Amino acid sequence: MALKAKSELQQATDGAKHLQSVIADADQSKMEKRVGELSAHIDKAYPQTSSSIWSVATRLP
Repeated sequence: MALKAKSELQQATDGAKHLQSVIADADQSKMEKRVGELSAHIDKAYPQTSSSIWSVATRLP
């Protein structure tokens, strides 16, 4: 579970970097595509990090 969340968040981070360059180029269609990809990775990571198991794990030393 944690590895899946890490992978999705890493892909979201990489996507955000690509999104910055697309925004600088002002390419609307590429922006929409990149935002969709970024959103998909965040949506996949969220359930992995919002479960009760994750909540307990964050409190462990």
